[in-house]
Amino acid sequence: MIHEVFFYLGLARLPESAERAAWDYDFGCVLALDSSKEGGLVEAWKEVKPAVKSGIWEGANIYVMLLRASS
Repeated sequence: MIHEVFFYLGLARLPESAERAAWDYDFGCVLALDSSKEGGLVEAWKEVKPAVKSGIWEGANIYVMLLRASS
């Protein structure tokens, strides 16, 4: 998921034309719901080093938010 946001933020900016809207993103969001019994997505995110999380949030302007469903 985060990889895809990096990809789209890395595409060249394109101005608006008569045929298409502008392609110009300053940030991206990842909103994911972990509804697994084990909470694997949330547990995996906890294993990411704080410096990496900070770089994703503050450096790459990708805002990752995980929600955990109650079981």
